[in-house]
Amino acid sequence: MNFLYIGRLILENQDSINDEYLVNGKKLEKKKYFQIDLLKTYVIFIVIFDHSIPYNIIISLGGIAWERIVIPVLLIILAFNLGNSFKNDGKITLKEIYNKSYFKKKFKRYIIPYIIFYAISIIIYLIMVFIFQNTYIHPYFDDKMFIVMGYTPFWGPGMWFIPIILSSIFIIPIFYHFFSKDPILTLFFCFFIEFFFHLIIHLIYGIIGFNNTINFFYCNLLLYSFSIGVGLWLTRNHKLNAKENRFILILLPISILYFIEYTIFGFSKYFIIGDYNFLTVPFSAFIFMLTMKYIPKNPQNKLAKLISRIGKSTYHIFLFQILYFSIIYHVIPDIAFNGFGSFLGIYPIYYAFNLFINMLGGLLWYELDVKITNIRKIANISLKK
Repeated sequence: MNFLYIGRLILENQDSINDEYLVNGKKLEKKKYFQIDLLKTYVIFIVIFDHSIPYNIIISLGGIAWERIVIPVLLIILAFNLGNSFKNDGKITLKEIYNKSYFKKKFKRYIIPYIIFYAISIIIYLIMVFIFQNTYIHPYFDDKMFIVMGYTPFWGPGMWFIPIILSSIFIIPIFYHFFSKDPILTLFFCFFIEFFFHLIIHLIYGIIGFNNTINFFYCNLLLYSFSIGVGLWLTRNHKLNAKENRFILILLPISILYFIEYTIFGFSKYFIIGDYNFLTVPFSAFIFMLTMKYIPKNPQNKLAKLISRIGKSTYHIFLFQILYFSIIYHVIPDIAFNGFGSFLGIYPIYYAFNLFINMLGGLLWYELDVKITNIRKIANISLKK
């Protein structure tokens, strides 16, 4: 066995788990969009910013308009990527989508990193208990429904989004199946699912502060169905001036008006509340289409390559930052929740430090994941020979 040859293969194919797929047994290259990697990089930068800076400061900076759109943008990307993957594979029925290859790929991409994340979280929790003689159990863990949804004993910010990511493996293919048959009806259906979810929450619970019951709904992908529907819709044509996308431009002023009203006046009326609802989707979709139109598809400079690498690593960075901030939020909760008071000059340094640590940790984790995957691939090829 030529180990130098194998080593070269590993180094040359570090993106193989992301850039290739099989169609009828033939290996094809994925259609890659640098624009999406750029948006995902922006999203993860903002996630770390959100978990570094107190909410009142973010709001004072107009964060609703540029910071709170990351969730609908990310869900649009998630549906867009999956929809394009199914379309390129020529898959329509759930039987074609829900196959061994699909679940194996998702298991490697999402479940294995999550299992590692969960194990490390428990280790951190046990260390904290040993050092501080405190249980450090977040109230979420007292509710069994959050245990089932994937929360760990040692809570960290952003953990609510894990159930959304994991459930997307099963839910988005169902939406795509119906979308491939009737795109318009499916888009309306996605909107009404989200609309009625918000309406039901209002009718049952009213407009109240966050609690475990409300948070349970916010961990449910169906509450963001309109973002998923729009993401699938844009797989048909993501051009800004496309005829089929005019409805997004028509709804855009309403979406912008809502952002302004919510940012400046704290608007909340009946079941229209918060920054993650159907009124935020047109503006988020507009940002997506704007990026796809004006950002080059495949730049080759070093900065673009770094952004592409970060874009591919966002899931690992996301999990890493939960682990990192779980320690910060428990050890120094005053800083985590209230910040540094009037010492505003510290925030840029604090954010830059957090960004560096989480980028480094997440990227290294991703690189290790890719190398292990490629080693296993090459080992399997060698064994077959």
